[in-house]
Amino acid sequence: MTTEMIIEFPGGPKRVDTHIRGFTVKTDSSIEGGGEGLAPSPGAIFLAGLGACTASTGRTYCRSHGFPIPEQVKAIVHSNPETGVVERIEFEFIVPEGFPEDHLEALTRAAGACDVKKMWQNVPEFSATARINR
Repeated sequence: MTTEMIIEFPGGPKRVDTHIRGFTVKTDSSIEGGGEGLAPSPGAIFLAGLGACTASTGRTYCRSHGFPIPEQVKAIVHSNPETGVVERIEFEFIVPEGFPEDHLEALTRAAGACDVKKMWQNVPEFSATARINR
């Protein structure tokens, strides 16, 4: 499958709009990072997508078994302070009273099947080219 994105610069020193599948994802950098702080950073959007996918996959597991839906999913991102490289991400599903305890492990296993996580199981090849618009 091939997906095309059109990426534009709508003004401001760090603002970027990415058009993908009929949606526009707006990003910016923090004021400390040279931006205006008007939108999440691209890295935050990436992490939010991973979190949303993991939570949604867990919710689907609960619905398919007739279990109560988690009240919240907490994610903690552990990064190397020197390099900024993400080393580990922990997800914690907070489920309501009445959730069957013997299904907690199955819930977390099911949530691990998130499509966004699967996309990054093997690091993709990255390439870039440039051309003059004539």
